[in-house]
Amino acid sequence: QRFAPEWLPGASVAVYTEAEGWWAGARGFADVKNKTLMENCHLQYLQSVSKSYMAVEILQLKEEGKIDLDAPMTKYLPAKYSQYVQGAKSISVRMLLNHTSGIPDYNEDHEFISAVMEQPLKTFSAMDCLKAIADAKPMFAPGTAYKYVNTNYLLLSLIGDEITGDHTAYIKKNIFKPLG
Repeated sequence: QRFAPEWLPGASVAVYTEAEGWWAGARGFADVKNKTLMENCHLQYLQSVSKSYMAVEILQLKEEGKIDLDAPMTKYLPAKYSQYVQGAKSISVRMLLNHTSGIPDYNEDHEFISAVMEQPLKTFSAMDCLKAIADAKPMFAPGTAYKYVNTNYLLLSLIGDEITGDHTAYIKKNIFKPLG
């Protein structure tokens, strides 16, 4: 079939360099069905791009001897967070990394998603996300199945904060800077 850009969703890109500052552009459609053109002002969710960087950070911390992948997440995660995860003591850091923890996804809690959609400019905290799963039963016993779940990487980011003081600063210093 012939390539037809009108079939494709849009993309928005922003690039920053110290020498030239910011450049941003958008192409395609924000809504393919209604042919709404993508603009830079449309909300764009980071989605799962950041999970790759979080995984690299956790693996670097393992190489540095600061984290044991087979230790329970509760070894590194304060109780103020782990209290919202049923069976937290039986979930290892490795299970968070490879999505075999059985932890429910806060993105599947209808009340939480409704709140996010109704307040797109509000910043929801990690605690807000974890409270959304507080009463949710595990999807399966830890380590027995696989399901891609955002909550796993939210917990890894909190573990990263606990070990490094600021997981985003660590990623900047140890991943982005060396890569230029």
